[in-house]
Amino acid sequence: MEIKQAEFITTVADYNILQNTKNEIAFVGRSNAGKSSLINALTRNSKLAKKGQTAGVTKNINYFSINKGAVTFVDLPGYGFHRAGRKEQEKWAVTLENYLLNSKNLKCVFVLVDSRIEASENDRNMLKFLNHYQIPFVVIATKCDKLKKNEYQKSRREIAFSLALGESNVMLASSTTGEGLKQILSIIDNFV
Repeated sequence: MEIKQAEFITTVADYNILQNTKNEIAFVGRSNAGKSSLINALTRNSKLAKKGQTAGVTKNINYFSINKGAVTFVDLPGYGFHRAGRKEQEKWAVTLENYLLNSKNLKCVFVLVDSRIEASENDRNMLKFLNHYQIPFVVIATKCDKLKKNEYQKSRREIAFSLALGESNVMLASSTTGEGLKQILSIIDNFV
């Protein structure tokens, strides 16, 4: 897939109001996994998805039109943000679950994990949830530019092990260097 056009559509704060868009590709992961950065890198627009210096900027569901609506990127609230209060975390969890279960046009979920650290319990729970509801997903280990080249395989192996996946089911990517972006765009092609 070649992204020629990308624009922000809307933010949804009320989990009962979902947008009716085509071919949705959702991005989910810990609050600091790099969801917004990956969306910006894929679209080659550094200002498209809002990202912050601290984790937890994405608190709502953000929709982005890709190639005049042929595909929609959906930036979901991050999980595991400890500075947010329990009530706020619960609200995000309900919003996330409602979207994943009720979006009629969801094609695939990109589950982002940080390539430098072991996957969390929240990451494992997300994969269990997606498996249980038979929602297609791809695990993307972000920030691989922070690894030495000889650490790539070890990182992939450790993340795969912690998520009970085969190594080939974890792909490495970097929003900074562009590594893995072509493969991600190719995966999107397979779903739309």
